[in-house]
Amino acid sequence: MIRSTLEGIVLRVNPYRDSKVMLSILFKDGGKKSLSGPKKLGLDMGDLGNFEVTSSKGNETVTGITGLKSPRNVRTNYAALILLGSICEICERATEGSDSEDLFEVLKLGKTALSEAKKLKDLLKAYVLTISGIGVHLGISNGLEVPSKKTLLGLLDKIEEFIGKKLYSRPNVESLLDDLEHNSEGRN
Repeated sequence: MIRSTLEGIVLRVNPYRDSKVMLSILFKDGGKKSLSGPKKLGLDMGDLGNFEVTSSKGNETVTGITGLKSPRNVRTNYAALILLGSICEICERATEGSDSEDLFEVLKLGKTALSEAKKLKDLLKAYVLTISGIGVHLGISNGLEVPSKKTLLGLLDKIEEFIGKKLYSRPNVESLLDDLEHNSEGRN
């Protein structure tokens, strides 16, 4: 049995049996891994920390976490939660075999920016900058995009083309863009 502690961010959590969950975690060193873990840890999408991982007979299990930083204020903001979910989905689906350290830092900064943004406009700016950084990592963006609806939709198109599938979160992101556009028009 091998034990290690790795810094990572939870991308996805799926229930598995009564007392377990299946986790997809992007580790700073080691890339994205799918592991099982006890439900009692209470891990959720976007949680960041040092994961205690045990490897035995080819199976890897999360047995604990220290330094947990959970984006709790994101969980109370519906728009921020949608955008964090979209970022996690993009990382989940586009990172196979990819070097993870740079991507991990982009995701970590994006999560922080979403946590600190108060207005929808600021949330969407943080989102565009984060997926632009992911795009640079994937080689589909130059990272110099100016946050706008057109830019965002173009980045999402490139990401979907890169992964070869539609993003499940895209309709919700587009709905937020429409809300922002509608609210901006009402002020003029």
